[in-house]
Amino acid sequence: MVAVILSICAACCFAVGTVLQHQAAATLPKEDSLRPKLLGKLVRKPKWLFANGLDVAGYSFQAVALYFGAVLVVQLVMVCSILLLSLILNAILSHSRLHASDWLGICAITAGLTIFLMVNAPEPGRDTATLAAWIVCLVAAVGVIAIATLFATRSDGARKAVLLALATGVTFALTAALTKTVAHNIEVEGVWTAILTLPALGVVISGGLGILLESSAYHAHKLTASLPSLIVADSLAAAALGSILFQETLRLSGLRVVSLALTIVLMALGIFLLARSPIVAEA
Repeated sequence: MVAVILSICAACCFAVGTVLQHQAAATLPKEDSLRPKLLGKLVRKPKWLFANGLDVAGYSFQAVALYFGAVLVVQLVMVCSILLLSLILNAILSHSRLHASDWLGICAITAGLTIFLMVNAPEPGRDTATLAAWIVCLVAAVGVIAIATLFATRSDGARKAVLLALATGVTFALTAALTKTVAHNIEVEGVWTAILTLPALGVVISGGLGILLESSAYHAHKLTASLPSLIVADSLAAAALGSILFQETLRLSGLRVVSLALTIVLMALGIFLLARSPIVAEA
């Protein structure tokens, strides 16, 4: 429960940051996408800087949540909450009303997430991972990120946004796994020793890459293209990394298989409806 509450707090910060980052990035030329100068221009925008300040606060909540909970639980609660909160914030900023399909999508995601947390949440795993497991996960994650980014550079519009969101989702999941390791190292070794380790360096690198990819995804097209891909990629990558690295296993005995299938259907329906909401389409 502590991990869920902290994940929601993190999502609140990230949701506001997401909306502000998209607004800031959308005003820049399309040719700046995936180039360092994109960040150079964004740094000069107070709105983007404030958004990243919120991201830092959100990351702090996320780090503590990962200390208490499973990677999949934290990431799933976060990305779903971010989607719901982003929709509400866009409605407020655009002075729009939520449609019936929006409320249906919100209810579907909320119901699916509630069922998952109550019935299928992963069994507690371990706090550390073996070197072999890290090598496998890093090679796989970096491979997916590199391939998606490569194809994105050869695409444009919605397809480019989808590919960049895919890379962003995997990067965020990898950052979460590294953060969980750093949180454990801080408890065992102390802050100053932990921040000088390779996992801490990995957090900095993957975190910076995630910001660039996320900004480029929002810059490439409307949120209708990037949000669904980011949520799905983040959730699937978090499930894989949590299982391989920390031995987090879903509870699938008996009727729990049915509840998991219901969760997937409800959340897929919710994401489909919200991603195509007129409010999100105008963002």
